[in-house]
Amino acid sequence: PNVFVQMEAMPLTPNGKVNRKALPMPEIDFAALENVSPATTRETTLLNIAHKLLGRADFGVTDGLKQLGMTSLTAIKFAAQAKQEGILLKVGDIMHHNSVRNISRAMMALVSWFKPYEAGKPIIVFVSGIILRENNEPRMEALSGRYNILFIEPLDEHYSYLFTDGEGYDDVVALYYDMIDLYSISNPGVDSDIAAFCGFSIGGSIGYSLALNYEKETGKKAKVILGDTQPSYEGQTAMTTKEEYDECYDYSLLNLQMIVPKEDDQSDEEYKAKLEGIATILATNLCIASQVLPSKQIPKNDLHVLLFNSYQGRDIDANPNQWRKIAGNLKTVDLNIHHYSLCLGQNDATAEKFSKAVFELLDR
Repeated sequence: PNVFVQMEAMPLTPNGKVNRKALPMPEIDFAALENVSPATTRETTLLNIAHKLLGRADFGVTDGLKQLGMTSLTAIKFAAQAKQEGILLKVGDIMHHNSVRNISRAMMALVSWFKPYEAGKPIIVFVSGIILRENNEPRMEALSGRYNILFIEPLDEHYSYLFTDGEGYDDVVALYYDMIDLYSISNPGVDSDIAAFCGFSIGGSIGYSLALNYEKETGKKAKVILGDTQPSYEGQTAMTTKEEYDECYDYSLLNLQMIVPKEDDQSDEEYKAKLEGIATILATNLCIASQVLPSKQIPKNDLHVLLFNSYQGRDIDANPNQWRKIAGNLKTVDLNIHHYSLCLGQNDATAEKFSKAVFELLDR
């Protein structure tokens, strides 16, 4: 038991059984609550659900849910609401792990199959980087009919747990490759080769480096699909202060206002809350990504590279010209849209171009 209540006598029903409804509510020292803020997108979602179900918002991700009133019935509702947000939980796990952080860590899956693996279908590895799963899902769905999709979750879901000593880009690439190797390359139950590595923004840089490792370790070449990815981040420094986070947040919010339309049935308050929620996630991921940017330019290679180049508001040739110095076989698809529109999947026409261009590349 987490709480003991001293009583002179147990209240009884007329039948002589314990009258549970008459038992007093235990007194909880809410001053002792840690009220730790969420560190990941998943933690934020789960904490919001817990606040709503328990009817209070003065606790954080490390505080015990059972001590705050979580019951088996509440846990069932918790699991149901989490499922609506795309998070699958077992009621037993909620009660066992007891805090939002422990629940989130217990379900963490750094690498997973987007759909159950099918023998004989080649593999595309999707590297999220700073892009949320929900933004990549339409792209993965479009390719999953012909390819097995191996998905690496966003940096913010695992970076602070797995990289605690200031590890950088090469460490992230090495860990990702080991996980990919475990799931596919060295897995006796998987008979398919990797056809391509795909990523948007910093996820593309990591994907390119993974393709180089794949060739080095197996002698096989995989193709690379990049979404507005830079080959070099020289001169950019890690953003670790509150002021730098606030700048990222303000920048993200400003750009989101330009590309995310307000829905017809959405109130001004709901629209504002939606944009602020996305901006918070983006700012968090951008700050994390700044800590793992490659310290040197990505090495040259003759891999086949497909670059989706969003150039709205900037020089159309700036990014492709950098990649031409590195990638021996580069094809670009120029898109007159905003960088955030491409990365967040805000443009239906772009989604069609994406799958068509990817199939053309992989069918060569």
